[in-house]
Amino acid sequence: MIGWNITNIRLYYTLLSFICFILCLYLVLEYYYVVETNNLNWRFTGNFGNPGPLGGFLSLATIFSLYTIQFSWGNYKKWKTRVYFLIFLSLLMAVILSSSRSAILALLITAITFFILPFLKNKRYKIYSIAIFFILAIITICIKDFSSLSGRVLIWKIILPSFIENPILGIGYNLFESRYMEYQGLYFSMVDRPTSEILLAGHSRFAFNELIKYI
Repeated sequence: MIGWNITNIRLYYTLLSFICFILCLYLVLEYYYVVETNNLNWRFTGNFGNPGPLGGFLSLATIFSLYTIQFSWGNYKKWKTRVYFLIFLSLLMAVILSSSRSAILALLITAITFFILPFLKNKRYKIYSIAIFFILAIITICIKDFSSLSGRVLIWKIILPSFIENPILGIGYNLFESRYMEYQGLYFSMVDRPTSEILLAGHSRFAFNELIKYI
């Protein structure tokens, strides 16, 4: 059994970074229509159903690649550090192209918390870093139109009664898609809803919220 010592942890992170780099190469093929995506509504999805969870996975992998750069700096030959830096840039670009605001924000928070603030001795620099984070966060949220966000809020409002009816056990494993239209019909039949919500309504396979998905 392989132990969890610092050497093996670095090996795991390095292997994960290289595997994700291969995923990035595959995403490039998807982006330029060399291979077909899993979902034709998006430019690339990798081995995920949509860019949301793909972006989340890639943001985590990007943090791992940052760690490989950190421990290789000054310890390995320069070409190795450059390879790790190339992997980091590839993952970072993939996260941005995924257009997942949650993934980008998660990456920003983690990078600033673990890789920037601990190395800033001056309190003023720390305040500047936090201010830059908030600016980047606002840009990230506003860079994409709010229709997708409004659509997700509508989905959560529609399925709220299902949580109230089954707060402990939920409605059953993987039944969200089959029951969603039922709850949507009930939502719109109870009272007159705004035109904006009517235009956003439709079939949904995803809850766009992992906690809601499992309850």
